[in-house]
Amino acid sequence: MRKKTRKKQAETTYKKIQTAARKLVKAKPAQNVSIKDICKEANVGVGTFYHYFSSKDEALYDISGEIDEYFEDAYLNYKFNGATPVERLYDFFIIQADFMIQYELNNYKQKTKTSYLQIYSNLFSQNRLTNQILVDILREDTLLFRKLKEQYSVEETAEYLLTLTRGIVVHWLVDRHSFDLKKSILKCIDMTLIQMNDEYIHK
Repeated sequence: MRKKTRKKQAETTYKKIQTAARKLVKAKPAQNVSIKDICKEANVGVGTFYHYFSSKDEALYDISGEIDEYFEDAYLNYKFNGATPVERLYDFFIIQADFMIQYELNNYKQKTKTSYLQIYSNLFSQNRLTNQILVDILREDTLLFRKLKEQYSVEETAEYLLTLTRGIVVHWLVDRHSFDLKKSILKCIDMTLIQMNDEYIHK
């Protein structure tokens, strides 16, 4: 019980600091907001701030918790509604793209170009709920996945697909949304599955 209480308190403090930071940058440019300003708004000490965040940018733009919540909601509310495992795999990456597009619409004006790689470097990493959802989908029984599993573990396949799509997301962000993110991600998955399947057939 105590562990759950401490975890809940930590989540509350984390969100309080992040909420304070985002509130401040709505009132003035991010470069004019200091860590001391954020701490004062959140009513926490500077040491507490650095326990949860390594920098101001991380406090402003870390969206790992938000994307976990977004995927968990999608997962629990059956938005992964493809009739087959492969279709549900595509559902996963459509939801990934939809989250990024929605997040950018809400926050685009607040960010600077130099912060993108730092902000999104851990997005969809192995220890995230999003990764586990993808692994679960790849564990489903279908011919293509069975073929892949003869050559790669589901964890390896998930990591590879997430690495590819994370690269597309970062490119889209740095390039100021100059191309259709959803189409590019789905094209990447198409090409990758074809290539992986072709490699299996020709071995």
